[in-house]
Amino acid sequence: MRDQFDSGEKTKFTEDDNPHDVAALFKEYFRDLPEPLLTRDLYSAFLETQSKLHRDYRETVYVNGLMAN
Repeated sequence: MRDQFDSGEKTKFTEDDNPHDVAALFKEYFRDLPEPLLTRDLYSAFLETQSKLHRDYRETVYVNGLMAN
């Protein structure tokens, strides 16, 4: 899988592939990019979106719990 990916061939992942190996391959690919996907300038904005998503999820779970009772 690694050699195929490194050679630039189109890599086809199947259910037989270990998901940990596939994830490790992608993590290494993203780490090796010359420019990061998430720049330092956008880091705080990204954290803010994640915080809002987490807050919205908690509120949804709370409301669903109230409706179940």
